[in-house]
Amino acid sequence: MTVASTVGAWIYVAYREQLRPYVFAESPSVGFLMERKEHLAFAALVIAWTGALTYFTAPRASTDATRLLLRTVAFRAFACAAALAIVVAVLGTMVAVHRSF
Repeated sequence: MTVASTVGAWIYVAYREQLRPYVFAESPSVGFLMERKEHLAFAALVIAWTGALTYFTAPRASTDATRLLLRTVAFRAFACAAALAIVVAVLGTMVAVHRSF
């Protein structure tokens, strides 16, 4: 997730300069779809890191109940991040079909 986000941030500069004006001129709804996709991608990254930190904190918990709770939160965070990543991939494909580099 971190590598994909890093690559996405790296190509964002080229997107913003080369494609964004044309996408918004041709179809503002597709442009706003791309903007929404970027927000969802950032949310997926933050949620994935939250899951990782929660998972690696769990063994240090003082009670079994807390350990179980932290692992449950980590699992749900990973599942949510994965679902968001799929949505981001679909939205990115939709935008790329409209216009690409």
